[in-house]
Amino acid sequence: MTQSRWREILIIVAGALGYFLIGWLSLRFALTQANASAVWVLSGLCIGSLARFGDRRWPAVFLGPLLLNYVIARQNGVAYGPASLSAIGVALAEVGEALVGARLTRRYFGSPPTLASPGSISALLFWVSFVPALVSMGGGILSLYLTGLIPPANIPAVAVTWTLGNVAGTSTCAPLFFSQSWRGWIRDRLHFRVWESLALLAVLLLLVQTISGVHFSGWVERWPKSWLAVPLMLWIAIRLGRRTTMVAALLIMGTGVAQTVRGFPVFPADTPEQSLLSLQLFIVMVTVLGLTVSTLAHQLRLQRKAMESVLASQTLLETMVMEEKSVLAATAMHDLQSPLHGIRSLLEFARDRPERLSGTDREHLLADMQASVDRMLSMVATRLAPVKANRVEAVTPAEPCDLCALARRVVEAEAPAAGSKGIVLHTAIPEAPVVVLTEAIAVEHILGNFLSNAVKFSAPQASVTLALERSKDTIRLCVADEGPGIPEEDRRDIFSGRIRAHGAQPTAGEPSSGLGLYLAGRLAERLGARVSCEAGENGGSVFSLSLPA
Repeated sequence: MTQSRWREILIIVAGALGYFLIGWLSLRFALTQANASAVWVLSGLCIGSLARFGDRRWPAVFLGPLLLNYVIARQNGVAYGPASLSAIGVALAEVGEALVGARLTRRYFGSPPTLASPGSISALLFWVSFVPALVSMGGGILSLYLTGLIPPANIPAVAVTWTLGNVAGTSTCAPLFFSQSWRGWIRDRLHFRVWESLALLAVLLLLVQTISGVHFSGWVERWPKSWLAVPLMLWIAIRLGRRTTMVAALLIMGTGVAQTVRGFPVFPADTPEQSLLSLQLFIVMVTVLGLTVSTLAHQLRLQRKAMESVLASQTLLETMVMEEKSVLAATAMHDLQSPLHGIRSLLEFARDRPERLSGTDREHLLADMQASVDRMLSMVATRLAPVKANRVEAVTPAEPCDLCALARRVVEAEAPAAGSKGIVLHTAIPEAPVVVLTEAIAVEHILGNFLSNAVKFSAPQASVTLALERSKDTIRLCVADEGPGIPEEDRRDIFSGRIRAHGAQPTAGEPSSGLGLYLAGRLAERLGARVSCEAGENGGSVFSLSLPA
């Protein structure tokens, strides 16, 4: 046999022996009929274990009651034949109860079972507790009657005792298997609520003993003492959750049964068995009440966490939008620097050489000024479009963009500034369009910043090259200059906003805030692109923007 097979056999044998021991103790409270006890937690343990771990372990539920009922029958002087037949009948009834209860549990509570809502408590009480108890009671009493082990006059009393004991045992013990894991509950009790849990359970234990008359019997003799446990159970259900509520219900059951046997019944009656039946009814009521309230409190806690998560997400979103608005505002101001600087350069040129305005260059200078003004107006209109539509858009929609045409526009816009310094702009751009789906404004800003910086930091009469390279997966736009270059240790953080100017200054005194590369890095993140800075082959730097093809 395989190791797993041996493991299953050991579990079945251990389960059968456990059933026998617990059943032996439970039948000490059987007074009317030796096989029927008002205290029967085994029904809940069997249904819960089969529902949680699978029906394949049903042999343990058969072997345990088979051995138990045979031994009890033999102790009461029943012959071998009737004892064996009655034991087999009761064992089959117990298996039927466990299998029916497990199937109904999985149907109404899922697999593995869990208490999802307060409304599911009614299904626990009727379908999981009462219906399987009828199967066990009917099969068990029929077996005892056919083998002559139960007088017809005792059948009603035994039926009530059997059914109520199983219902109480199932409603109290089956939910123990509805929790995914008890480790978290134990860890929570040990680390966070150990003193509160111990204090409340100790008060509950003292209260049950007080109700049964062990303590302060003269003080509370005429009070409806049993109801004193209800407020405490509600407190436990709300504060400590479903698992602690189930532990508290088991504590009430164990303490109440023990006090009843000692002669201090929680519910005094003519016979101890009637006291136990009244106690079981009370246990069912308290358990159902506690589980309903604790499940509702659990749902409210989950809803509160969900609302807190939504609020946190909204706060994070608002923070991101505000940050994005700041970046866009800074981008707009930075973009306006270049055309304004171009107009200023042209005006200074015209003022220093007024004769050019009346010569053949007049139309060319005026066209350059108008192009710079048009570029500024285009930028302002683009930034104001969302505001005119009464909305804030942190990200403009992606649209088809011809990168070749965009690169030529950037070169034309920077040509006046480059011409004023005698810098030659070279291009290596394909003639055929290269179209991608992206944000044209963001790409134009990044590329314009690279080219503007190259012109600013290059010496007069130098060369600047803008190239477009295309591979299978990537389109790379790069700007190479002949400037002072950037130290290797600064290239990694150059787009972070922590590095400014690198000790170099614009060669013609142009304004430079150091914000442009930071904005370029942020915009590249938004595009899902990558920006980089490398050393040029002949000195200077190469700034590149890589877009997915």
